[in-house]
Amino acid sequence: MSRIVHTEIELSQYLGVSKDLIPGMIKAGMPMLDDGSFDLEDIKKWRDGRLGLPVPMEDYTKELDKFKVNRAEIYALEQKELIKLQQVIRRTHFNRDTIKDLSPGLAKDLYTELRLDQRTKFDQERLERGESTENVAVLVKAIKEEKKRGKVESG
Repeated sequence: MSRIVHTEIELSQYLGVSKDLIPGMIKAGMPMLDDGSFDLEDIKKWRDGRLGLPVPMEDYTKELDKFKVNRAEIYALEQKELIKLQQVIRRTHFNRDTIKDLSPGLAKDLYTELRLDQRTKFDQERLERGESTENVAVLVKAIKEEKKRGKVESG
């Protein structure tokens, strides 16, 4: 049984978007009933079809939620894979029989790009864990200030 909402505000709340986006979505072909209300089942099918999703949006949302919870670990695993690729390129850069299609210049450029990507992932992981340099500096400063006030014992 389909659920019907009668206002753009209700629809925006269901979709999790600003009510200001609804008129544009209607212009883009979002289904609307003759009385101006919205069948949420029809809207869900329209949205999933526009996104080209082979599975319902809710499945992607669940996956996204898993990613958000485990983001630091995912970044760490990506770093590991990038480092493996770097090692392969480094080992085979001078062995033309192993990487036949890469010129030495291209291998060097790829290696550099992988290193930059790995460093970016490392920074992303640290940010996710609250270990960024700025966060640590703020904590160290706060501890030093508390020590000056005599509120923290030196250890």
